[in-house]
Amino acid sequence: MIGRRLGGGNRPVGSPAVGAALDRLGVGHPGGYTHEIVFRRCPACGERNIVRDGDFTCALCDGDLPAEWNVDEVAGRGHG
Repeated sequence: MIGRRLGGGNRPVGSPAVGAALDRLGVGHPGGYTHEIVFRRCPACGERNIVRDGDFTCALCDGDLPAEWNVDEVAGRGHG
């Protein structure tokens, strides 16, 4: 799949259709993610975060970030 993975529940941006389209055009591609980026929304403050080096801590308020995907959730409503 071409694109970025948004993390945890592994919601990708991109599509197998992108890879298929590039194949039809004869354009080379890596066939997978070149760099995985994990995003989480902080349940305490609603900030979107990039998880780096496995540190699930909010960069803004130092709150704990959930292990599972939650970026689709409405900010301020928390996880679960």
